[in-house]
Amino acid sequence: MLFLNLIVESDSLNKIRAIAGQEQNHSYLGFVVEDCVNLFYSFHSLQYSHIRCVANQAAHYLAKFAISNSDFVWIEETPICISNVCAFDLMQDFAK
Repeated sequence: MLFLNLIVESDSLNKIRAIAGQEQNHSYLGFVVEDCVNLFYSFHSLQYSHIRCVANQAAHYLAKFAISNSDFVWIEETPICISNVCAFDLMQDFAK
């Protein structure tokens, strides 16, 4: 889709540090982390950010939604069922 600027957010500080190259990752997902690190050069800008778990509920709901709706494609518009969760996440993020 030719995304050039990317912000990666996670509620796992260990994963953010590993992907950002601040820590070595010896977990079973180390190869995924290595691929993410190698993708860094594919973007004009790439930012990694740790967020609180309470402000990351939309990601959890999207993952569950994707599992139960494997034929659904989401590119630009937020799925209706996720809109409220996204609004809650934004409120939590601004409360920092």
